[in-house]
Amino acid sequence: MEVRVIYDVSVTKSNTNITLSIRCKEIILTRTSPIIKVLTTRDIKPYYVKVLGLQKIESESITRLINKFRSISSLVRVQAIDSDAIFGMNHLIRVLQITLELWNRRIRISRSLESDLLMRLCCTDQLNNSIKLGGLKKDRPACLILISQNESAILAVEATIASYCTHLCRSVLSPRNNKMEKLGMKYGIQNNNTDRRRFENSLVERAALAELI
Repeated sequence: MEVRVIYDVSVTKSNTNITLSIRCKEIILTRTSPIIKVLTTRDIKPYYVKVLGLQKIESESITRLINKFRSISSLVRVQAIDSDAIFGMNHLIRVLQITLELWNRRIRISRSLESDLLMRLCCTDQLNNSIKLGGLKKDRPACLILISQNESAILAVEATIASYCTHLCRSVLSPRNNKMEKLGMKYGIQNNNTDRRRFENSLVERAALAELI
């Protein structure tokens, strides 16, 4: 079973107009969690994305744990983010699409795709601020994002990570009202706790323009 959703995202910057035409997103259902296939305008090969939610990170060394995951395969990029920085799966995928499109257009705010994604999700062009806002914290819910242009490599890395992490839980990404309130206060976005789509749009716009905020 596959689900196809088409997004057209238009982003206006101060001195440059950039139109991000994200052609489509395919969700390929597997026995565990879906693989998301993202097509950008400049890549012939699609990107495959796997999102894993964790109830908590128990490792004493967060940096060592992430480096271990990243060392599993040179074909797979791994980013880990505090789940409170993500307002639902749709928010994450929309920001990821924008990040991939801008990265391929060489519009970058860091030296790595993983850092660009974290910084845009945290609406900042300062790496230290993004780590403070969205970096992993011990005993806190987290989200692992696997990105590759090799679908088999994604599945292999996921299997290895699953052997380390026993608290997989997708619900930590849910766009709850308390998340909306916390993120709204953090980024100065006014909301009435009812219009989640408008709030999500505000976060995505800030992500696209992170280097100008």
